[in-house]
Parts: sequence; C-alpha cells; structure tokens
Amino acid sequence: MKTMLVVGAGPGIGMSLARRFGREDYQIGLISRSQEKLDSYVKELSGLKIKSVGVPADVFDRDGLKAAIAKVVTQLGPIDVLEYSPLLDMASLVDVLSMEVEQAQVQLNMQILGAVTSVRAVLDGMIKKGDGALLFTLGASAYSSCPSHSNGSLGVVAVKQYAVMLNTALKPKGVYAGCLAIGKPHDSDEIADIYWEKVQTRGPCETLYGDPRVQACYEILLAQGVGRVFPPGLVGKLPSPRDENERNIFLIALQHIAKCAVILGEGQAKVDEMAELAESIGGDRNAAHFGGDIDKAFPQISTLG
Repeated sequence: MKTMLVVGAGPGIGMSLARRFGREDYQIGLISRSQEKLDSYVKELSGLKIKSVGVPADVFDRDGLKAAIAKVVTQLGPIDVLEYSPLLDMASLVDVLSMEVEQAQVQLNMQILGAVTSVRAVLDGMIKKGDGALLFTLGASAYSSCPSHSNGSLGVVAVKQYAVMLNTALKPKGVYAGCLAIGKPHDSDEIADIYWEKVQTRGPCETLYGDPRVQACYEILLAQGVGRVFPPGLVGKLPSPRDENERNIFLIALQHIAKCAVILGEGQAKVDEMAELAESIGGDRNAAHFGGDIDKAFPQISTLG
C-alpha cells in the first residue's frame, strides 16, 4: 500500500487530496498545527475506510516538522507522494513598498524553507525506490505581479522554481515534481483530481488553474490607489484609461471585482455597478472580461538575440 503525506492539511484541498488518493488505496499522513482538527480529519477518513494518521507540527519549526514526518513514516511507512501547501496568513502579507526584511523572511521560512525541509525528509526514500512524487500548491502570484502580496509572492515564486528544478533533476531517477498555481476560485475536489492525473501521467511540472494575469490586472488598480485588497472593490473613482492597453486592464479588473462579489455574496448591485463602469469605458457586460483582451493587456515578453 502506498502512502501520501499532506503538509499543511486543512478541510479544503488537503482533505480533498486525502479522499482522492485514499480511494486509490493510499494511506494518508496529515500534518498541521492543530491536533484537534487532525483528529477530526482522521475520524472522517476512517469513516471512508481510509487509513490515516495526523501528527501536529508547525512548518516554521523545522526540527519539529522533520520529527513529525519521521513519526508519520514510522506509522505508515515510506512516503510515496508528498504535497506541501501550508495556509497563508493573509494578515501577514504586505505591500511591496512597505515590506521589511523580517516580513519577507517570515514568508520564506514558511514556504520555501518549509518545502525544502519536507522534501529532504522524504526524498532519499523515493530515490532509493526509483519512484515518488513531490507536489506543491501555489497562489497566482507565482506567475503574476502582485505587489499587495509582496512577501507572499517571494515565497511562492521560490517554491515554483524549486519544483521546476526538482523535476528536472529527479526525472532520470523516476521521481516526479509538480506544482499547481491557483488563479481563480476553485473546487477542492477538482484540484485533487488534477493532482491525481499529474501523478499518474508525470506530465509537465507546472499547471495553471485559472489565468494569473487577471489578478495582475486588479493589482494595477490597487497600485493606482483606487482598489481594496480584500474584498476586491473600488475605494475611489476609476481613472480614465490612458490608452488601449490600460482600457483592457481596467475591464479585466472590473470583471474580477464582479466575479468576486458573486462568490462572496456581496449582491447583484455591486456586480451591476462594475458592469456599468465597464460600459462607460467601452466594455461589454456580457463578454468575457467585460470585453477586455488579456493578451493585449499583457503582451508576450520580448526575446532578443
């Protein structure tokens, strides 16, 4: 029987992964900070006839994390699939213009250093078997400019690059590394299905769930001082677009606000307000991105030479 370890297990993606891989006869190891929550997860999985153990650890405590992983291995055996996705504390995220070294270090500690710690604890066993998978769940800022999430962005970009390097180095050894960046509201069970497919097919390392450029458009409104980080919305008058590129960006950002309003239950009035603003700058309320062209908003990077 194979074993999956989820570091940063929670009721969303973590438990969806546990159920998905558990249906395929995997045992499940769960690590998060709360023993009480872990006990509830293990109880749920037991009801589904899935063997699991929950061991508490904080990813900031690297020795404690290594000890927790070792405990899972003692109880379930070597790890075949590792998924790393500790939950970001939104309150810890800061704007790039105010970010201090200490604030950057917090996110680097949690994300890339926690990821490296977890990988080092299971990798030798995978290489010895010539099989295994390392999975990393990321936010959209791994692929787009998110100044409002600056320190968090540094962390996810580092983890993304770590995953890509691991996949290149480990492929000849039979071990797969993959990452999935979530750039839109998601269904956790769908994310789990995507991960299952990635592990089975050993396809490309990187997967984008949604287009991260949408968030990047909204970040441009934030940078102009007329947007709110959360919940997304306008706090000032929408500027007049200076050119076609900026018009596309504004239209995409406005529909992002409208879609978030629906998801957050903020009411149809806010959706209509964003649609009317889009129409005032030549948009179409019934079109994708309110008629904004995301490829024109973000032209491809020029390659010289």
